[in-house]
Amino acid sequence: QVLLLLSALYMVSFAETNGEHNKTQLQYKHIVHDKSKKTLDANLATGFFHVLSKRSGKIINHEDKALETINIQSMVERYEYHTQDCDDENVKCYQLVMTFNEEAINGYMQSNQIPVWTGLRPSTLIWLQRKTEDGLQTFDEYHPEAIQIAKQASQRGIIILFPNGDITDQQIIPEEAEASALEFLTSKYQAQQILYGMIEQDEPMNIAWHLFNPTQSDNWESTNNNLNEAFNGALDHIVNRSMVNHEEYDRQTVSKTVIEIKQLSDYDTFNKLNARLLSNESISKIDIINIGGDFFTIEITHTNSTQSLLEQLQTLTYLQSSIESPQSNRAISSYQWIPSVNH
Repeated sequence: QVLLLLSALYMVSFAETNGEHNKTQLQYKHIVHDKSKKTLDANLATGFFHVLSKRSGKIINHEDKALETINIQSMVERYEYHTQDCDDENVKCYQLVMTFNEEAINGYMQSNQIPVWTGLRPSTLIWLQRKTEDGLQTFDEYHPEAIQIAKQASQRGIIILFPNGDITDQQIIPEEAEASALEFLTSKYQAQQILYGMIEQDEPMNIAWHLFNPTQSDNWESTNNNLNEAFNGALDHIVNRSMVNHEEYDRQTVSKTVIEIKQLSDYDTFNKLNARLLSNESISKIDIINIGGDFFTIEITHTNSTQSLLEQLQTLTYLQSSIESPQSNRAISSYQWIPSVNH
């Protein structure tokens, strides 16, 4: 019953479309005081790592020496300024909205082996407690580190909630609670999942974690130097587990995706393409939908999501993304066959 309730809340709260969610992940917003090139350049690196962190669910910054050097400005699709009210009436404020190119960002992440956390992220109620001589101490939204922890979660594109300190919450232990207690918490805080932690030791900090959501219940322990480190580790665990679950779901899902291949003018060339594509273990079947003067529209039957397939196609040396729109209304993208690769 609890999992059904969580699932229902999950679906209702995630009315945001995938397109809107994707757009948000590719944007960086910051308050600036002028529209100069110097100010724009100063925000490029920050915006870039901000987008990488939101796309992956992990904190990524310039300190990671393993990342490839890149011309960040070339990855920006557009930027704009919106007038913003300032606390000081004598100072001008603007909101800089920087939008990065999705294909460029995905390509960079793939070449640097940074996985993309696809799909919407469930809002998470953080329920951390410590046993004291006076009873249970619950970390609520007024805790000194709550703001910093929420900020770090936001950088990952994760929404977290803390209890508000009501006396009615004080004695609830989700690990041992009846269905009515979990139902009460998810309803009260409008959370899609609950991350419960019990601090069992302070130096070093040892915490037993329990995650409750519509698809799983997960238990693990962590040993950390401080509370901030413990929360970051717990959020990393949630991201990693969510990615594994998503990959398992993808492998069990059969999808059909229609694309257009240009520079194909005969069946012999198509058969070469067909053989190469079918060598991919995720592709089980290819059907011809339409044939034009120099293109074939094909339907690919495959496991994994359509996005996963398109990401795979980007890596093929014998196909190149076409900037032209597909001639077929059914095709979602267009590619060009590269003959030179096959001779």
